[in-house]
Amino acid sequence: MSKFIKKYFQSIITIVVILFIVLAYQLTCIVANLFELHLYFGWQEVKMNNSLSIKVPGDWEQGEKNGLIYFYDPDIKDTEDANDNIMLFQSKSDDMFSLNESVEVNNSNTEQNIISDNFQSVVSLSSTVNSLGTVYGESIISVDNVTYKESYIQFNDFLFYSWDSEIDENTLRKIADSVEFID
Repeated sequence: MSKFIKKYFQSIITIVVILFIVLAYQLTCIVANLFELHLYFGWQEVKMNNSLSIKVPGDWEQGEKNGLIYFYDPDIKDTEDANDNIMLFQSKSDDMFSLNESVEVNNSNTEQNIISDNFQSVVSLSSTVNSLGTVYGESIISVDNVTYKESYIQFNDFLFYSWDSEIDENTLRKIADSVEFID
């Protein structure tokens, strides 16, 4: 047995160190989730303009259509709909109604974006404002005259919607909390 240990001592130490690193990482993630600390391991920073940036998951890629930014996951494939890999897309129509207002869908007020040539923000169902002034919540949107309930993030002049409920609430909150002003 001692010959085996002597022969493979370096390999055993390497395995023990790797296990220790993995356990430390798991413990760090658990503590961060318990105290709602946002650790952005594996996330990427995206500059929105000269003074503002956000962080999104590292496996997302950025595109642009009609001057509007969208993020998609290139790993989602083999779907019938070309938009199934869209995770978050920008909209310039910020004319959402509040929940107490009467809703009038106006088809002349639509925009063209990555999701549809006939997109409209309809009504905000809920919203939360974080300490940075970023608003996030749920809303009703209209895509080709079909309504959907989607999450949104709004900061400064940027309004993003999730698509097909692909983003969970924790990821949405992390994105909202990552908004940062650049000096």
